[in-house]
Formats: sequence, C-alpha cells, structure tokens
Amino acid sequence: MKRVASFQYGFFIVGCAFCVYIQGCELKDPCDPGQTYEYGLCLPPVADGGAGGATVCEEVVIEGDPNVGDACTEGGDECTGGTICGAPQLPECLALCGECDAFFEHCPSGLSCVNLGPASLCR
Repeated sequence: MKRVASFQYGFFIVGCAFCVYIQGCELKDPCDPGQTYEYGLCLPPVADGGAGGATVCEEVVIEGDPNVGDACTEGGDECTGGTICGAPQLPECLALCGECDAFFEHCPSGLSCVNLGPASLCR
C-alpha cells in the first residue's frame, strides 16, 4: 500500500508542475508595435491628437447616395455613398458618424447619430 500512495503522490506533483508550466507560457507581447491588448484583442493605436489635442482626420469623399439599412454581404460592394457593410454581425449598410468617419456631424436625412460605445452609427 505504501508504494501506491507514493506513486499517486508523484503523479500529483508532476500534474501540479505541468499546470504551473502551462500558466507561465503566455505571449509577453501578442500584438504589433503600437497596438494595445485588451479583452483578448489587439486594438489599433489611438491617434495622439497632435498639437492642442485636436484629432487629425483624413478627408472623406462621399460619392453617390448613402443606402443606410440595405442588405449587404461581407466583402461585397452593395454599400454606396460612404456607407459600410456591418456583416457578418450586422448584414446591412451602416453610416458611421464618429469623429473622422464619413458622416461625422451630418447623418443622412431623417437619421441621427447614436453613440454605441466603440462606434457611433446614424440610426
């Protein structure tokens, strides 16, 4: 009986050591330079704002009429007029109205900008 107990004790020690080893094997820097790691995702770098804290945006050119709410598929070209496809989570054309987005401060007629946390949408 003594041998069985010591054999089980040895397996217990080896098992604990393996668990500690597995927990210690984590990537120290899983993201590209400049990205931040939050909630298991690599997020793009935040604009530094430049002098005075103002965000520098690229000019957005809107061609055609926006088709907000029309059905679309991921990778498709159904969305026009500055809208983007929200597929696969939301398979419809969306108008983003956050800072530096195509519809910042001017949603298409009949819609207003709604802040949904990580994104602002014209609804």
